[in-house]
Amino acid sequence: MVEIGNFNELFMLKIYTLFRNVDESILKLNKYIKGYQFVKFDLLEVKDRFFKLFNLPNNFTSQEYFVNYTGQELDRYFCDAINWSKLSDSGFFNRYYMIFLETIDYDVKVKVDGKEYFAGDTNSVLYVTHEYVKHLTQCLRLTFPGYTVATVTFLINLSSKEIPIRFYGSGSRNEEKILCIDESKFEQFNNLIQKKLPIENDLLLTLEYFNTSYTLEYDLVRFIILITALESIFSFSRDQITHTVARHSSLLISNTKEEFQNNYSKIKKLYDQRSSFIHGTKNKISLLEEDIDFTEELVRKAIIFWINLGENKQQLFNYFNRLGYPE
Repeated sequence: MVEIGNFNELFMLKIYTLFRNVDESILKLNKYIKGYQFVKFDLLEVKDRFFKLFNLPNNFTSQEYFVNYTGQELDRYFCDAINWSKLSDSGFFNRYYMIFLETIDYDVKVKVDGKEYFAGDTNSVLYVTHEYVKHLTQCLRLTFPGYTVATVTFLINLSSKEIPIRFYGSGSRNEEKILCIDESKFEQFNNLIQKKLPIENDLLLTLEYFNTSYTLEYDLVRFIILITALESIFSFSRDQITHTVARHSSLLISNTKEEFQNNYSKIKKLYDQRSSFIHGTKNKISLLEEDIDFTEELVRKAIIFWINLGENKQQLFNYFNRLGYPE
């Protein structure tokens, strides 16, 4: 800690990241992340602290207000600015709050009058935060269903409210599906967040397919990408690709022979639907939302299994190739 004297003006800098499609249940994950914490700000706090994030001028005023479903009064001008920014899902209207990730661990701090303030290399801390947010988002997506995305990471001067630096995240679907926090998966999340994900090239390609599915609006294209991700995990040659993908996927999620047979038929049908769409017969496809959700969850489980197995694609293939039908 560096002790410094009093200043007439102290520039207090903090780093935040705004998350979209999450609710306050994500605060339960704070005990698993180090150097950062999810924080909840109600809309009055967001308006006071972060109005410049939404490109609003100093001392702006609005004469129009409306009431949300839960009876809270909302500033229409402020809410319109949030909507135009596309940094948050529209659910903030009724939740009456937003979720930010706050960076709380800095390499260099200073103490003024007994209080700690950041005085480090902002570029370094921002870069580290940006990289951590990508890792955190990946771990959230691999653990819990929902279209979560980190929309912007920014440096803010708490005194002037100025935001001199901001990094925007990748795009996301306009459809709003809140991250579904399941406490039974906390251990899995903890295992992922505490270590770097493997950098094996084939796995990186699969993760790229999986993440791309979060950015696509057209459901059929999203479905194609998810099946392609599944193929990138389980197929190892050009021979019997449909059979191999369906067989190995079914072995992953089945506990009995009957379950295996049912899953095999379902996955093979989904794979055939993907092929039919690619080859121009999309009008004959009847694809349900539950089919896409099933495929997404299957890809999620397959990636987690691959990570935990700690092997390359050839070894992953050999593992399932040796397995028989479960009894």
